[in-house]
Amino acid sequence: MHRIHIFCKGLVSSIAMLLAAQAYAVLPIQEISLSNGTKAYLIQTNALPMIDIEISIDAGSRYDPKNQSGLAALTAAMLTRGISWQSGTLNEAQQADAIAELGASISASASGERTIVRARSLSKPELFNPLLQLLVASVSKPIFDQSILMREKQRVSSAIQEGDTKPEVVLQKRFRQAVFGNYPLARSPSIESIAAIQEGDLKRFHQDFYRQDRVIVNLVGNIDHAGAKQIAEQIIGALPAKG
Repeated sequence: MHRIHIFCKGLVSSIAMLLAAQAYAVLPIQEISLSNGTKAYLIQTNALPMIDIEISIDAGSRYDPKNQSGLAALTAAMLTRGISWQSGTLNEAQQADAIAELGASISASASGERTIVRARSLSKPELFNPLLQLLVASVSKPIFDQSILMREKQRVSSAIQEGDTKPEVVLQKRFRQAVFGNYPLARSPSIESIAAIQEGDLKRFHQDFYRQDRVIVNLVGNIDHAGAKQIAEQIIGALPAKG
């Protein structure tokens, strides 16, 4: 039940789009059993020739070390900043271009509870299949380029500095501290915590938390149960088994 709740919450925008096209249609959630014992979930509809994928990973900021708040968010950001690809690598621009050429999108972000990676593509095999390969590589084989990481750290630090001048941001931080107390969700990234994060920290976080047993794959769109299972197996199979 908890997993279905996460699934529904994470795909609100996709479901809203499909409900607009299928005004009063009932869209049942299909549960898919995967070979490693985990589950995936599918909402099948042919309203649009598209497939939305959400990879929900138990790798949120609650797992950030106390002096490295922002580690989960930086790790997620780096998934689309360059990947190992076939016999070489794709840098940030090449990765973005490869996705754009397919008319598709891949994004990643971390919240307090989970990291969410989303992909959207037309369902035509000649477009979807290469997009799936790029998605799998983004989740399983980010390269964590040092120069890109330094740029991202500067970007985040600048955003923190600017946010600290806004009363609503300061109030939000204080509210979290009041609500969560000593729980990790009370912490917010600071300039100091971002500065403490190094390339090796991202690699360790990725290795520790981006694992098969921490992932739920959710799909919405023009794909049947068998096809969805094959997609989910490919995504899960690219990640290491439980530690």
